[in-house]
Amino acid sequence: MPSRDEYTVGWICAIRKEYVAALAFLDEVYEEIFELSKHDNNTYTFGKLGAHLVAIAVLPDGIYGICSAASVGRDMLHSFPNIKIGLLVGIGGGAPSQRQDIRLGDVVVSTPSNTAGGVVQYDFGKTIQNESFQFTGFWNQPPMCLLTAVSVLRAKYDTEGHQLDEHISNVLKKNERLRKVYQRPHPSTDKLYKSEIVHSHNDTSGSARSTFMVLTIQFLWDILLRLGILLYLWTERNDSKSNLVVRPERSGTDDNPMIHHGLIASANQLMKDASIRDKLVAEKGVLCFEMEAAGLMNHFPCLVIRGICDYSDTHKNDLWQGYAAMAAAAYTKDLLCCLPPWRDTKGNQEDRLIREWFAGTDYSKDQKYYLDKWQKGTGGWLIKSEEFGKWLEKDNQILFCPGIPGAGKTFAASFIIDHLCQNYQRDADTNTGIAYVYFDWQKPQISRSDLLSSLLSQLIRPSIPEIVRSFYNQHIIRNTRPSSDDIMDILLEVVRRYTRTFIIIDALDECSGSVPSRSDVLATLFSLQGKTRANLFVTSRHIHAIETEFDERGSIVLEIRARDEDIRRYLDGHVAWLPKFVLEKPGLEEKIVSAIIKATDGMFLLAYLHLQSLKDTITVSEIKRTLEMLPKVSDAYSAAYDRIMYRIEQQPMNRRILAARVLSWIFRARRPLGIIELQHALAVTENSCSIDLDNIPAIDIIIDVCAGLVTADKSCGIVRLVHFTAQEYLDQSWIERFPDADVNIAKTCVTYLSYETFERGPTTTWEEYRQRLKDNPLYGYVARYWGFYARESYLEVKQLTSNFLRHSSVLASAAQVILEEGSLFRPLRKLEGIIGLHIAAYFGINYEVIDFLKDTPCLATVDSFGHTALHWAVMGGQIRTVEVLLHGGLDVNVTNTEMKAALHYAASQDNAELTHLLLSKGAHTEIQDKDGQTALLAAADKLSIAAIKELLDAGAFVNAIDTMSRNALHLVVLAAKDQSANLAHLLLSWDIDASLADFDNMTPLHYAVATGNRQVADILLQAGVDINIGVERHLCTISMETREAPYQRRQPPQNAEANITNAVGLTPLHFAACSGHCAMTEYLLDKGANPNSQSHDGDTPLHIALNKGSLESSPRRLTNDDAWTDNRWQVELSADYISDYEGEEAREIHAYIDEQRSMNRHFINFDMTRLTRK
Repeated sequence: MPSRDEYTVGWICAIRKEYVAALAFLDEVYEEIFELSKHDNNTYTFGKLGAHLVAIAVLPDGIYGICSAASVGRDMLHSFPNIKIGLLVGIGGGAPSQRQDIRLGDVVVSTPSNTAGGVVQYDFGKTIQNESFQFTGFWNQPPMCLLTAVSVLRAKYDTEGHQLDEHISNVLKKNERLRKVYQRPHPSTDKLYKSEIVHSHNDTSGSARSTFMVLTIQFLWDILLRLGILLYLWTERNDSKSNLVVRPERSGTDDNPMIHHGLIASANQLMKDASIRDKLVAEKGVLCFEMEAAGLMNHFPCLVIRGICDYSDTHKNDLWQGYAAMAAAAYTKDLLCCLPPWRDTKGNQEDRLIREWFAGTDYSKDQKYYLDKWQKGTGGWLIKSEEFGKWLEKDNQILFCPGIPGAGKTFAASFIIDHLCQNYQRDADTNTGIAYVYFDWQKPQISRSDLLSSLLSQLIRPSIPEIVRSFYNQHIIRNTRPSSDDIMDILLEVVRRYTRTFIIIDALDECSGSVPSRSDVLATLFSLQGKTRANLFVTSRHIHAIETEFDERGSIVLEIRARDEDIRRYLDGHVAWLPKFVLEKPGLEEKIVSAIIKATDGMFLLAYLHLQSLKDTITVSEIKRTLEMLPKVSDAYSAAYDRIMYRIEQQPMNRRILAARVLSWIFRARRPLGIIELQHALAVTENSCSIDLDNIPAIDIIIDVCAGLVTADKSCGIVRLVHFTAQEYLDQSWIERFPDADVNIAKTCVTYLSYETFERGPTTTWEEYRQRLKDNPLYGYVARYWGFYARESYLEVKQLTSNFLRHSSVLASAAQVILEEGSLFRPLRKLEGIIGLHIAAYFGINYEVIDFLKDTPCLATVDSFGHTALHWAVMGGQIRTVEVLLHGGLDVNVTNTEMKAALHYAASQDNAELTHLLLSKGAHTEIQDKDGQTALLAAADKLSIAAIKELLDAGAFVNAIDTMSRNALHLVVLAAKDQSANLAHLLLSWDIDASLADFDNMTPLHYAVATGNRQVADILLQAGVDINIGVERHLCTISMETREAPYQRRQPPQNAEANITNAVGLTPLHFAACSGHCAMTEYLLDKGANPNSQSHDGDTPLHIALNKGSLESSPRRLTNDDAWTDNRWQVELSADYISDYEGEEAREIHAYIDEQRSMNRHFINFDMTRLTRK
């Protein structure tokens, strides 16, 4: 997603209709959550229009005028400093004249005149007797780039005409809900009344009139009507042609709507006086009236675009507002398409690419979610505490904050993060780094690399240091990913550049994955903190092992426990949840608050749950009984959840059923459900053929019927249980409370998958596939997981499941989702031949598998990829099903179209049990797929350590090679992941050939050096690999011409020998010098690499470092004219892989030169280097 710095267009709307029109014309809408400036009160929608990134803001509801617009524009620039242009787009009142045939639906664009910059404020100036009103202010003209674009668009419209009406029609086709308000009204409703004709209307704005005045006016009105005095002055029987300005119909060659360019008049009042309108038209040439532009022009580089919705007179015409807003937005889109993007956004795009490349898990949405729910005024005790003061006072401090479940630890962490940001990161050039991590039991556990990447990406948000750019470029050049150790090294450098760094870790106890383990996370955090003197803040439940780790490091300890005053503030802020009669009964509210505080014992979550238990009470006596039964602390949560379940069960039948379905779906979900996914799941009815959109329950109702057990995180669109204690509670009681959960979910899934829209079978293009998932939000989930629910409840859904597995078209559609998951970067494969046996095997529905096996031909049926039922069962990880299929006679060694056997899939999934089973059933370990990979190589490619152990124990050939002549050690090193080191150890213990050169003449050590993996390089050297090993590096001109990274797997060209341009003996040190790895060069020299080793052509590593970039095809071609350098050799250079998008950038060139100088210094300053070597 784009970063905040990349938004260059600010679009401001005054009212809702303008805002809707603006959103309708965006090419893309981004669900961005940015931390805005504390001075910014706006709410934004972000998107892309043409080549421009646009931030759209709307004025506060009901607050219009110059001052309000000025505030919105000013606030926008606080948060988006790179905004280059502003667009004020919406509706206005037209000022027609004989010179300007302005009609409803036309568009007026503010452009400069001889006397004004495009906008005037007509109520700002001076009045002199016997002279016309004189404007005394001057408002800036729009930016020159916008005026140039206006000129270009005018010329285009003059020669080709415009298609604004067509653009609007296309928008309305996509969203029929807008048609009623936003389509073009009938031309008969466009009436221009003569200036002297006044339309009567009661202005009820402002304070209410007194009853007496209203009755008096109505009485006089009746009398005057009867007398007929006001027949033509005050009535709208003015459709008489004598009251209308006669205008000819526009011809077919006229633009309609028409675009007008000139002066727009702005003021803090609504123009509804035709006589003043005509006067300003005659004297100043005004084309349009509105109420916001004057507030923006001098402070916000802005163009004003107005669709005409009335004629600035008393004849108000709301009918045209929607269409006028659409016309203005349509013109704006055409205008932006004429405006080229700014050149200086390239740096922003580069920054975004770097941040995305490093980005681990994004925790900014978590921070916003918890901070929004935090009760303001609470938590002050934490900041005022002595422990927090000590932690904040000095560097290199650890503050450990344990707490009981529900004490508010996460809210405390969000509060601390916000406090630090407000006090230490007020300015963009701050020298304080702040990064944070929210562990969550509901989310997939992150790797060590992901943890470090997340911290790094946050710490380079203000500005990206050159050391990070260089690190990024090195890996992009070589098409490699850094190891976790590499990321740690660069993170250390970034942290050291800050004067102070604060790292906040929430819910460490919820980090329960095996990779990394909790102890690995702690070791990583303590290492980072100890080497950089950063300040570390950590929250966790009371877990002895965690507490011991922090005690041993002399950490400051402060228990998180909700104070009574904080709970009181929380309850005071949520009394609106209570029935109305509570507030009307003196003393009852205080009694409730006091009773809940007494029962919570420092747990915020209990206060929330107890308050929820009172929401549906209907009498004072019931409230008193409820308060008396508040549970004791020892079993507080269980009892509180029991009471919530009781409340749910006491609801009306329809709400009770809905709550049960909601809780079943959320609790039994295989992954967190999106809000829209859950809504669609709840809308499915038995035997339906399509989704009934009118049956989709509102999210507020979904939350309400669950009585506080469920919450919706709208920042990331996820619905979930309120706390992990609720998950623990349901773990223990769900079979009793929701015995039919899996049955009902299975029925919903199969019904949804069988809808008529999926009977067309698999899609044939990615565009159709993505559109199918977008139009059917639940489809992706149910297609991937329906079988697990059906398997658990098979006897109850047997007939439904059996029918679905034999419905070929809808079955194939669902199978496509399973097969194509995560593969959007290659052509969509044609899917045919899927039968029910395949899918039953994938999900392990063994009753159906056995039933299918009765039909012998089914056993040998393959899909269009050559997958048998055995392949599908292995892909699904179904061990028992594999046993059934093998017992039924399937060949364990059958291969698919890619020549992969079932063992390949089991090994690559790191499924040790399944790998062992297949081996025990006679699976051959040496079957090679089309890339020459055996099962061992497939496992090595995916770093499947458990499967590798099984294969080696079963006798798999450790030195098997693929078509690129790479063995398992090559593949493990190339993977460059955290597990690479452990696997390298394992393979070396089995005597794998560590010096084998592949097709590119690269040994594992060469790859370790090329990818900068010092840990693996160290293991190889300890295993006895010669640090000065020299190989002939074959260079293929095909690789050079296509800029293909030399470390990617590729097939050897058939005429490889004809393309060899040189063969050079290179040691790892040569390669480190060539690859630009300064740190690796230093490491190898320290380990004893010979700086004077010579290639077959006599070049030392220093020669290569000096000549790096001299290749003719290099776009940089930075040469060194040293007389003793032998220039006969050629080698693939990192410079060849630098993408040259728009010419040479000075910063990139300087970084490249600095890298060369640094490399040269390493060699020159090394004592053993012989500078006179020729």
